[in-house]
Amino acid sequence: MFELMRVKEVRGRIELPPNPDLLFLSIALCVALRKPALIRPVQASPFVDEIVRSFAQVCDIQFANGAAMVNPKDNGERFAALRYSVLPWPDLVSFLLMSSGVSISFADLPPNRLLTWQKKAHLYGCEISTMTLGDGSNVRTVLSLNVTDAGKLSNGDLVDADNLHAAIAIAVGRKVAINLRTESSVQSPLRNVLNHFGYDLSVKQEATEQKDEDPITKRLRFMQQALTKKKPEGPKQVLTICGNFTNANETEAAQIILPGDDLLGAFFVALKTFVQKGNLVVENFPLESWANAALSQSRKMGSKPAIQPDKTTSFGDRGSVIFQKFEALGRKTECSPLHIFSRQLPALVLMSAFSKGQSVFRGLDDLRNESPDRIELLLASVRKVGGRHGEMPDGMVIDGAKHPDGFDFPEDCGAALNSSCVAAALACSGKSTVADESILYRWPDFKKIMEDLCERK
Repeated sequence: MFELMRVKEVRGRIELPPNPDLLFLSIALCVALRKPALIRPVQASPFVDEIVRSFAQVCDIQFANGAAMVNPKDNGERFAALRYSVLPWPDLVSFLLMSSGVSISFADLPPNRLLTWQKKAHLYGCEISTMTLGDGSNVRTVLSLNVTDAGKLSNGDLVDADNLHAAIAIAVGRKVAINLRTESSVQSPLRNVLNHFGYDLSVKQEATEQKDEDPITKRLRFMQQALTKKKPEGPKQVLTICGNFTNANETEAAQIILPGDDLLGAFFVALKTFVQKGNLVVENFPLESWANAALSQSRKMGSKPAIQPDKTTSFGDRGSVIFQKFEALGRKTECSPLHIFSRQLPALVLMSAFSKGQSVFRGLDDLRNESPDRIELLLASVRKVGGRHGEMPDGMVIDGAKHPDGFDFPEDCGAALNSSCVAAALACSGKSTVADESILYRWPDFKKIMEDLCERK
């Protein structure tokens, strides 16, 4: 249990450790595509040990000199025992493995999440079958995927933003072509890394045709817009997603370079929202849109961080972020596609609880399918830190509050939420306690990092 008091300032320089979730995804790609890879850098942690155990039956992983050499096994037995509560990008990883013939099992899979996966599989010509293993407290649900309609990934259908990960993962895992359309930007950690395995996923904007209008109709439309003070609506952006995963370019072992941990990056964004005194530089910060929801939100709230791009990784750009003092203001946020926001949502929510004015988050209804209900869990954390909130079926409304005297958060709700509570506690005037198990499980050096960067009164 962390026992925390208010800090005077947060200053110094920190390099984010390599992202263990991207290590997880890279290994899943090796297994699905049956291709070896050298992944670096890798930093030891209990979570990394769990990743190795999860894939023990489908690949051999050897560590040396801060890197992991992954060699898929070809022994006919393709099975992975996973833990849903730590599964990164659940749709992406689960469908990637299942569609490549790997049976996956969970002891903690929420029933509603299984139902949503079965619906998504049906959309793209697949069916998820289940069976139960074990008894008592050792029951595990085993999932396998079967193809029922091989043509549903290449017919040019319009895809909802929150179904993109499932569609792309099924195409990659089955090694088939994909040709779909979407009105949402395609933001996924899979886009850049596929090139290193010899594949290409292209996203192109469709040409939009303007319908001719007679002069009177056009004039009336302009007058209506002037009266209602509405901006003219242009044609919707439609993107075409194309890729042929049947044959890869012949390559040796893929060389994968990981960027920093985006969840720890989100923690520092939240921390510098709460404790603004001090100059903090965060290096190895992932700069791709799918990895910086907290940083983007802080900019919308009034922050103007200095960003210095650095070398590109296998998953896209990274760089250094220098935080500056600002007044945090509440904002309305449409969380679509949800997979961009859900990972860092605890940081966003608690940042809003300490901001000036009201914040609204919409598009969160899928989080109701988690167990426990993720929206309820986040609102409970808002109440813990003294914030006020309202609830909607698909989101939440948060009113900014003054920094409380202190609070207790004994629940272990995952590294993202508990670390965000730590950030909030460091701005409270009194003593706070926050459960530390999941934080130290992911970042064993977390306490030392805080000791090095935080100066108390």
